[in-house]
Amino acid sequence: MRLLPALFALLHWIHVSAAEPVVAVAANLSKPVQALAANFTRDTGARMLLNFGSSGDLLRQIRQGAPFELYIAAVGDYTTRAQADGLTDGAPVVLALGNIGAFIPQGSSLEPAMDLAALGRLLSAGNYRRIAMANPEVAPFGTAAQQALRRMGVWAVEKDRLVLGENMAQTVQFTLAGGVDVGFIAQSYALLPEVSDHGRFLPVPADWHIPLAQTMVLLRGAGDEARSFFRYLQSSAARELLSRSGYTIPAP
Repeated sequence: MRLLPALFALLHWIHVSAAEPVVAVAANLSKPVQALAANFTRDTGARMLLNFGSSGDLLRQIRQGAPFELYIAAVGDYTTRAQADGLTDGAPVVLALGNIGAFIPQGSSLEPAMDLAALGRLLSAGNYRRIAMANPEVAPFGTAAQQALRRMGVWAVEKDRLVLGENMAQTVQFTLAGGVDVGFIAQSYALLPEVSDHGRFLPVPADWHIPLAQTMVLLRGAGDEARSFFRYLQSSAARELLSRSGYTIPAP
């Protein structure tokens, strides 16, 4: 099974022109930020170019001089690192809190698991082919997946039974491609019809893992349009869309 072309497109670099600001966005936020950018363009006429990837890979690109003007990471640690490196203009701002869960594809040997406790028992017994998650070295959702597994009583996973995606888009692709019995994916993806129609999602409690604080910061040299988009992302309309997309909006 393959995902819609839009999901594959997230894995590619977007070529840019000097006239349009580029926003570096953690891949789990791809769908809502695409919608928010489209709304922003509709309202202002200004176009944002979006480059999706894992938080760690995006930070590496920023350090190497990539022409980004705004950076949105899946956890605050990455924007704090960018600030410590002197690469930002101003302080990071929390956009929303991400949520993760276990997605069990149709035909999986784990389909009988109706809750996380049952899933943990089956995984601990080794009754599965492979587990998919984002790579913890570059993607905070991968770290959250590891922590969720431990809370479920799964303390070790054989390396050859673990499939690591370099970002959330790739992790979802692996989860639905066959050969994987469970994938730990962002709720924002699990809500998409092209994903939800092919399995069942078991949300993981937020206190089972690190806070997935989707955090944004303006980068050094950001222009007026990027700054305007930065302010728009903090609006009530943007927060409402993020809430509908599976994110938790923190209290003011």
